[in-house]
Amino acid sequence: MIQLISIVIPFIENKVWTQMRTSKDELVGTHEFPGGKVEPNELPEVAAAREVLEETNVRIEIPQLMKWKDYYWNKGSQTIWLKIYLYQDKQLQFSDVGYKSFEELLAPTAAIPPANREILADLSAFLVKKAVI
Repeated sequence: MIQLISIVIPFIENKVWTQMRTSKDELVGTHEFPGGKVEPNELPEVAAAREVLEETNVRIEIPQLMKWKDYYWNKGSQTIWLKIYLYQDKQLQFSDVGYKSFEELLAPTAAIPPANREILADLSAFLVKKAVI
C-alpha cells in the first residue's frame, strides 16, 4: 500500500520553518514541516496548501508552491511517498520563531526525524546551488 503525503517547506534566506510535533507517537517533540496525507481524489498541491492552513493558519496559494522533490520510504508493508513543495516566504507569513538555520537543524543534537535530516541536507545543497539563499 502507498501512502501519499504532501509537505511544504517555507524558507527565507538560509533558514527553513519548522514546527514542533505534538502527536502522541515516537516523533513527539521533534521539528517537522507542515503537511499531511493526501485525501482520495485530492491533488497533492491542494493537500499541501490545505495542510499548511490547517496546521499553521497561513493561507498559501497553489501557484506560490514550487514542486521540489519526491522521497520514498518503506514502513513495514506500507510505502510512504512524500511530495515536497517549497514556499519562499517573501511576506514573512510564518512566525519568525519557527525559522531555523540549516546548521541548527542538522546539528547532531537537534530533535529532527531521520527522514527530515536527509531532506534538509538535500535542500541546503539545492538552495546553495540555485543561489536562492
